Amino acid sequence: MDGDEIQSLDEKVLEQAASDPNHKIVHFGFKFKTPIAAGTLANLTFNASEAGSYSFSIKNVDLKDSEDKDIASKASEDITVKVATANQIPDPGTDPNPDPGNGSGSGPSSSGGGGSSPSVPSGNKLTAGTLNEKGTGDQKSAVLNIDSTYLTSQLGSANNQSITLDINDVKVESYHPLNIQLSSSLTDQLLKANKPLVIKGKSFEISIPANDVKSFVTKDGLIVGISFSSTPTGTPQAPNGGSVHFVSGGLTINEPASALASPVTITLTLDPAKVKNRNKVGIFARNSDGTWTYLTTGNDKPGFATFQTSKLDTFSAAEVSKSFADIANHWAKTEIEVIAAHYLVNGKDSADTFKPNDQVTQAEFLSLLDRLLGTGKTWSDRAAESGSSHPLTREELAILLAKALGADLNGTGSSLSFKDQNSIQESALGSISYAVQKGYLKGNPDHTFNPKGKLTRAEAGVILYRVLQDLQSK
Repeated sequence: MDGDEIQSLDEKVLEQAASDPNHKIVHFGFKFKTPIAAGTLANLTFNASEAGSYSFSIKNVDLKDSEDKDIASKASEDITVKVATANQIPDPGTDPNPDPGNGSGSGPSSSGGGGSSPSVPSGNKLTAGTLNEKGTGDQKSAVLNIDSTYLTSQLGSANNQSITLDINDVKVESYHPLNIQLSSSLTDQLLKANKPLVIKGKSFEISIPANDVKSFVTKDGLIVGISFSSTPTGTPQAPNGGSVHFVSGGLTINEPASALASPVTITLTLDPAKVKNRNKVGIFARNSDGTWTYLTTGNDKPGFATFQTSKLDTFSAAEVSKSFADIANHWAKTEIEVIAAHYLVNGKDSADTFKPNDQVTQAEFLSLLDRLLGTGKTWSDRAAESGSSHPLTREELAILLAKALGADLNGTGSSLSFKDQNSIQESALGSISYAVQKGYLKGNPDHTFNPKGKLTRAEAGVILYRVLQDLQSK
């Protein structure tokens, strides 16, 4: 608040109790010209003549509205400042360069006797709060203490669906780590608001669901520890005969104090100079040995890669290139290379051959879906199932696909208009209608569906590609 908003100010030091002569009580009274919604009433500064701990507390807050009626209020928490080295106040009789003053005979006012007054830890004031650094080089860390006014102004707005901490002006890459911290009182307010917490950095965004905020709460309040590197180091896992290169920085989010209740959403900014094919970009997580493992597909939005994870770690986006010798001139080359870039398909008979014209079996197709959807089932699991080596027909594949995706088939089936619709078994009508409506399966140029036709590995790959594209668009 500016001084122009204050109509009158009352400040006085109250008499100290004989039982506690070191405890000073200062009374402040403010009266404003117009009602104030939010702001900072006072900043206290002090010079410590001796090293030690100095405690401050706000008591007996009395707020009234424009009609002089009481307003419910709550004082902020107590503050303790630890001073390791006291400020040295020069002796005016020995100072070789005394301040000549302004000729008025008066200097700056002081709120305490004995040269002692409050001092807050020094720091760099930024958009969301105050940044305090510690250490140097690779050992340099920092704490960003979120400003109460910055946060409460958002908490008080019903229009805010989430609480955003803008840290674009923090050079996160300089710190190992940067701890974003809320005081206990601000943490309590955030928990009561029950809103997601969004942290926006220069090359990343972290969205913590409302029910996960409590996972980051410690005895000192909420703490989110992060690190960032514009040039990730280590070796990313590449498919046999393929290559991988990073296309974003590496973001580390420290594990919270307690387990997450639901996934955290992370967005990484992609470097356009490094992205050759956006469809081949996936998310990688770093292992303890410095290698990187493919994690998930992420979305397909230009310029950004967004994904969800229930385990916090170090993440980066990377583009994967993988092809096969026998698809060089194949009609499905583009789609096969994209699903291979997401580790959904492997070579057959060798790492360099795809065998696009081979018929696809039940176990092969279900394994493709398992990798895409992260079911946890393996090839060995599928190979042991009944009918695993059975070559799939188009209508059989539609049934498996709809089941794997949890499709709601109520009301489907009546929208089909293929010439050979009568040859589709009744139990497959809903699944085929669903797959056609979603664009996963298409009819032939002569308006037939050919439900009993066998599927090739290339055709199954194209169907998987369409499902992948649909899931990434959400």
